[in-house]
Amino acid sequence: MSRKEEIKDFVIKKITSIEKESKAGDGRVILAQLRSCIGKKPGENPKIFGLLLQNMPETFYSKTGIATKEEWACFLALTLYALHQQGVDCENESMNTNENVSIGTAMKKFAMRQDDLNAKNRMQEKYKVLATAIDIVALSNYLRSIIKLLKRENIKLNYALLASDLYEIQFDESKSKVILRWGQDLYRYDKMEDL
Repeated sequence: MSRKEEIKDFVIKKITSIEKESKAGDGRVILAQLRSCIGKKPGENPKIFGLLLQNMPETFYSKTGIATKEEWACFLALTLYALHQQGVDCENESMNTNENVSIGTAMKKFAMRQDDLNAKNRMQEKYKVLATAIDIVALSNYLRSIIKLLKRENIKLNYALLASDLYEIQFDESKSKVILRWGQDLYRYDKMEDL
């Protein structure tokens, strides 16, 4: 299994676990703890260590005390999922989807749902800012603002896919590939029925 597949597998298992916990009543607490880490770096809030690090593959762990690319990808995907899921009952509806909905596809869906001729241009401008993020911290801030828009329109996202993209985007040699895929997904469709 590739590292990207391991990351996807880990994130989807965590989301499934959170959603199961919701049936027992603990899911809201877990989501709130994850949301409390938004805007922070992995390791800044020990309250979520058990949630984040339990059952994480040993190869993801940092040996230096500085979060690894794998830890960053999983941390961001899970905290953004918690933000997206806020106010939505996990038991009845998940903002995570198994469909191939990348951040670019979700942004396109948002633009197409707006009753505004300039929505597409505004979303394309947001994409340009996202695509030029200088590091993972800046990227997380831009993603947070996009997730809030998606939440408003009840647009789902594949968080396992997002996690693997967040992993890849941290490498110079694959960053442009991820940015291109997101751009292709944003610009590809012109009809709402395709979405």
